[in-house]
Amino acid sequence: MEGEKEQTVEPSPAASTAKEESATAQKELYRMREEFNQQRARMKELYLAKENECKRHAAEATAARKELEEAKAQLRIMEYSREKDAEEQRNKVEDENRTLKQLVNETLDESSCMRESVQQLQDENGRLLEEIRQLKEELADSNQVSPSLAKTVQQAKKIILKLGAADSSSCDNLEESMRKVKKYVRMYCDDRISAKFECSTLFSFLFYFF
Repeated sequence: MEGEKEQTVEPSPAASTAKEESATAQKELYRMREEFNQQRARMKELYLAKENECKRHAAEATAARKELEEAKAQLRIMEYSREKDAEEQRNKVEDENRTLKQLVNETLDESSCMRESVQQLQDENGRLLEEIRQLKEELADSNQVSPSLAKTVQQAKKIILKLGAADSSSCDNLEESMRKVKKYVRMYCDDRISAKFECSTLFSFLFYFF
């Protein structure tokens, strides 16, 4: 019995080796678990860091998109304002061009009318010069004026001289005398066609002093 107890208490070499191997395996398993837990903690930290970084980038991207949309809106407003200003400027220039063309056309029309008026005046002047020339020729051909007309002319000239020397207190008498002279001249101007120029000259004197 004692011998059997001694045999049971004493471990065999194989049992000791198995026990040691089991303890070593448990230690290795514990070490591996600790290492795994450490790696998992590091991975979790990296994941959280990456997640935070992604959130930050997403926020920055959202802010950038918002800023871009605002910039696009401002650009559209500026483009609309620029086009509107350009259109107003074009309309203003077109209005100024139309006004300028109208002024040019009116100026050309006025210039054409002025040329026609000048031509008419030149024609009238030529006609009057020709009439004066003819009157001078008729006056030169006429050696004398009818006695009654000559007398009337002399009387008119005397009255004109008196009119020039009269004072301001005799205005009514002067006007009456001038009317009489004009009446005499009208009466006798038809007597001789050759006296037409003399009558015209006399009337010029009368209207000048009257």
